[in-house]
Amino acid sequence: MNVNTATALQNAVTNAQSGDQIILADGTYDLSAALNVTQADVMLKCLGHCIVKGNINLTGKNTWVWGLEVYGTGGLVNAMANDTGIVNNYIHSDGVTENSVCVFTSSPFSNQVIAGNIIENCEHNMYLQHEGKYGTLKVSGNYVGPVLNNGNGRIIHGYSQSPNKTESIQLQSNIFEGIEANPFEVLFGGENNATPAIGISVIDNLFYRTRLRCGYKRPWQGTIKDNLMFRTMLFLEMLWGDGEAYWPIPPATTITGNSLWNPNNYQTLIYTCRYTASGSREVGIANLRSNDVVDNQKYYERMAGRLNAGNTDTTATDLATWQNLTQSKGNKIDVNSQVISGVPPDGFKLIPNEYDDTRAMVAAYSFKGSANIQITLPGVAELRSVHDPFGTAITCTTYPCTVPIDKEFTTYAVRYTGKATCDLKAVDNKLIDALNAIDQKRYTKAKRAIQDARTILEPCL
Repeated sequence: MNVNTATALQNAVTNAQSGDQIILADGTYDLSAALNVTQADVMLKCLGHCIVKGNINLTGKNTWVWGLEVYGTGGLVNAMANDTGIVNNYIHSDGVTENSVCVFTSSPFSNQVIAGNIIENCEHNMYLQHEGKYGTLKVSGNYVGPVLNNGNGRIIHGYSQSPNKTESIQLQSNIFEGIEANPFEVLFGGENNATPAIGISVIDNLFYRTRLRCGYKRPWQGTIKDNLMFRTMLFLEMLWGDGEAYWPIPPATTITGNSLWNPNNYQTLIYTCRYTASGSREVGIANLRSNDVVDNQKYYERMAGRLNAGNTDTTATDLATWQNLTQSKGNKIDVNSQVISGVPPDGFKLIPNEYDDTRAMVAAYSFKGSANIQITLPGVAELRSVHDPFGTAITCTTYPCTVPIDKEFTTYAVRYTGKATCDLKAVDNKLIDALNAIDQKRYTKAKRAIQDARTILEPCL
């Protein structure tokens, strides 16, 4: 079903039948009322640039919004049914109105997908609730940027309020970006007779000026693994401690493989939490649980941490002191972690799109003052700023490709248009470096040079 006006779009949604795809033509759709997609198995889809000014409510099972620019105030895209999908959209507010939410999900609904979107400039860019016994809420491949700068907003607000819960939420391969003036946060917690945040998985994301805050007013349990965390901290505000007497004992928490850099502040803050049999909350009284794992972390420049556990609040300014401190409170953590001198190296993080292999996101960063970064992508690509995803493109046809960065961090929306060509001279130079390193018996350097040559070649194979 094809539409090209706001009236036609409203009528198509009202009269939709199960299995319909409503295809929007390029243009602007200024809604007179919210779009309520109540019929199950319906998709709204745009293949070009379609601007919907207004609010979309997905209240039918397996209803999807795909490829739209959604702009306005209030709750912009609201998923209030099972199996909903919010994919490859550009969702943002007017940048002025408070109490705006770009994307909202509600429990007890489940098995929802939020993927490949650019989401920014609302008071809360995502407000997430989900009930774990019904499945998983997967948030993947998104760029979630700065929020409305009124001091109250959050990049993600995972927040349980009775009877709604915050459980089994998976954040995987996303880019979260705050700003220097107001570094925002990804938060999980709750209040008003809320239950704890359980089964929260945070894997392979990039956090820039965005604090990961786990356990606001309620205990938290989950996995934090293989994330890059630059100019920010990991704040375990209510990590379950030993001696829990009120809530069911949760599985172990695992925090491994993360790279953290936060000059002039803590990289890790941990406060333990437990409840008495009568339901009273105790913060900083319990020791660490012995079965939780925090290890194999990389701390750039230095390690600085704070631990509030065992009825004491103590800081550490080096890794050995931190290890001894945590051991004295029930669990020696960061046993195999390391401190790496200097700031993180220049680099980029490519985020594939699992629903459309012609799309991706790439974040380029330099904390050494570089104005440009070399990146390698798997194809000829058009790169546009995530803040202007329909604007002027940078085209990369040969790799490595040099792209500019604004100050020290820039994220691009990527559209692949064909097969790339490669700089074979650069490959030759890397292989020569490898041979020279082997002659010098510098095998680690040789391995790295061979890996670099392979990275340059991959887009052309």
